[in-house]
Amino acid sequence: MADTETVDAPERTRKIKGRSLRPRESQAPDAERICKRAEALLRKRKNVDNLQQELADFIIPRKAVITEQRTEGEELTERVWRSTPIRANELLAARMQGALTSPSVRWFSLKTRDETVNELFAVREWLNKVEERLYLAVRQSNFNAEMGEVYLDLGAFGIGCMLIEENPKEVPGFNGFLFVACAPGTYAIAEGANGAVNTLYRFTKLTIAQLVEKFSLDALP
Repeated sequence: MADTETVDAPERTRKIKGRSLRPRESQAPDAERICKRAEALLRKRKNVDNLQQELADFIIPRKAVITEQRTEGEELTERVWRSTPIRANELLAARMQGALTSPSVRWFSLKTRDETVNELFAVREWLNKVEERLYLAVRQSNFNAEMGEVYLDLGAFGIGCMLIEENPKEVPGFNGFLFVACAPGTYAIAEGANGAVNTLYRFTKLTIAQLVEKFSLDALP
């Protein structure tokens, strides 16, 4: 019997092979539940924040605002007495970026899961065209700058986070990619049963004008 999926609107559950599953947040957003889970993940992340703050103090001082609030322009290197960790992490990040996502080489390609389909000329031609458009969109975006920040985080903290969005709508159609490297201390994650990350909460502050620009005035409470 083929897999079936039904949505029960009153109970807001999905049923797959007779099992009831909670729907995705995008399908049935629950603001109260989202806030409660975000708060729980923040509490769980507290010890990690303390560790990342200590690492940032000596490896990436400009990001050492995880548990300590600093005023803009304040000196952040008062605990640094040697620049060796800072320089070593910068060299590591530069090496990873050059080896994995260098802007001067093609570092990804598109294929289907079926090798038989990949051999079809029409399929190869379509995938090549899509690949070219993706490379062009990435080159025209802020990917390299933001990915550089992610590599710095990977070297210093062992974890990095990047969001991929579309630029604000200015013209009809696709307006290009917008990449955002999330700084340590500004997000929380959770894992599924297989150990893979399946949840990300990002915590950020926006002015009223920024909220209106991003979500429109009608969407605000």
